[in-house]
Amino acid sequence: MAPIYVRSHDAPDTVLMTFRVVHDARAQIDGDQSDSPLTGASPISRWLAWAVDYDDFVSNPGAVGYIARCQIPRGTIALECLARVDTGFTDAGVAADIDIGDENDTDGWGDSDDWSSANTIHADKSAAYNNPASDPVAGTAGYQYYRTGDTLDILWKNATAPTAGYAVVFLKTISYNEASGAEW
Repeated sequence: MAPIYVRSHDAPDTVLMTFRVVHDARAQIDGDQSDSPLTGASPISRWLAWAVDYDDFVSNPGAVGYIARCQIPRGTIALECLARVDTGFTDAGVAADIDIGDENDTDGWGDSDDWSSANTIHADKSAAYNNPASDPVAGTAGYQYYRTGDTLDILWKNATAPTAGYAVVFLKTISYNEASGAEW
């Protein structure tokens, strides 16, 4: 099973809000206003969130350990990644060793985080993508643009699968899916 987007029943300690897109009003020469049929084609800044349970990790064919993949929608600009560990991750032997990345950089968002303690927050500001002072370079540093989508890959780098653990992984994003030039 893969991590799912958080819903209120999956993460009861996470408050979820929705908003209604409001039509913009266009002024007329005679002072009358009319509503535009456009429903707000502006960028949306939000946090994507995934509920990651220990049994979401599957064998990682590319390396030693296990992987959980979270779907990133196309057209997403990712700004920051962090995780809230509600239940510490454990296995039969060693402590948790978590990397968070994508297909270009396996630890671009987080490197060697220890998720073994409950009720903790993890944000690796020294990770290549998670450093807001870095200039954006695709697949290398700073903010990342996922034009065609991707997966946020959470790597458990131990040879034994986790036997317990629950976290909510957050990715701060800007999404804008209008066709190129549509607003002009």
